[in-house]
Amino acid sequence: MERIKSEIINSIKTTSSNGIFKKGIPIEDRIYSEVPILLNLLETYFYDEEKFHGYLNSHYSTWINIFRDDFIRLIIMYNKAYDFYRIKQVEKQAKMIKMADEYNANKLIEDLEDMGLSPNIGSITKTLSRSRISKKRPSMKSKKKMADEYNANKLIEDLEDMGLSPNIGSITKTLSRSRISKKRPSMKSKKK
Repeated sequence: MERIKSEIINSIKTTSSNGIFKKGIPIEDRIYSEVPILLNLLETYFYDEEKFHGYLNSHYSTWINIFRDDFIRLIIMYNKAYDFYRIKQVEKQAKMIKMADEYNANKLIEDLEDMGLSPNIGSITKTLSRSRISKKRPSMKSKKKMADEYNANKLIEDLEDMGLSPNIGSITKTLSRSRISKKRPSMKSKKK
């Protein structure tokens, strides 16, 4: 592709400004004055494929009717080479992405094996269901259990606030000492 770019630049340099334009067509002086600017841009961006292609083809699309046929053939050859270059670039990028995906997949498999999991998706879901990691809502039993735990914790806090130990043995002793316990009425008291 660099050979074709060099031929385009040399064609503009070696022929006079009017050498790249068709003969017998009236061309404004303003267009002749833009040829050195185009040459400077093409030389400046010789190694920048995108910019070289952009500047060359913007002038080509504007001046296509006044360019000589042999110069148009050079531009068409360059555009075909550029298209081939772009296809190769896209293929190279696709290959790099594929390699990166393979690397990431292998790394994931290694990480799963390090955690003791098989890299098989069925095995992973089975392990997760065994460990009860799921999206299930809490059952009524677990809700009742949570409520009972909350009530027990609240009772313990209340007992501690009253100066009592939350130990069941000390609670029954305290109740029996203060005679607030629930004794059954004795037979003597029933006879009266």
